[in-house]
Amino acid sequence: MGLFPASVDLDALNRDWRPKAEANMGLQVIEIGENSITAEFTVGEAMLQPHGIMHGGFSCLVGEGLGSIAGNLCLKDPAFAVVGQNLQALHLRPAKPGDVLRAQVRPVHIGRRSHIWETEIKDRRSDKLIARVTLTVAVVERPR
Repeated sequence: MGLFPASVDLDALNRDWRPKAEANMGLQVIEIGENSITAEFTVGEAMLQPHGIMHGGFSCLVGEGLGSIAGNLCLKDPAFAVVGQNLQALHLRPAKPGDVLRAQVRPVHIGRRSHIWETEIKDRRSDKLIARVTLTVAVVERPR
């Protein structure tokens, strides 16, 4: 039995659950596995820092977005939600305009009050690691 519900509709997830900033950058969830979620996006001109490579903040955005989606999907009680608490990013290699990147999030720790999610962002063509983002989320009661 997997971590995520088997009935998740990818179209609905991309339409309703995907955070707005990630939607604006073109991030699309393409697969939900038993214990991972995979998404893709293309590096665009608006994502570049002055040296012509993807700004590291976009890796952080992807890691937080996918970790938040994964954390919320695996919760069994709808009275609770996850919220970001700590984010760490390791940038290993540059990404250039037009590069298609694949991001996959997996759990490191799933507890009652906190989760740790790790996202690897790789170049889809070469499979080389671009960045690794670790997100810690707190499990909190939803506001009423």
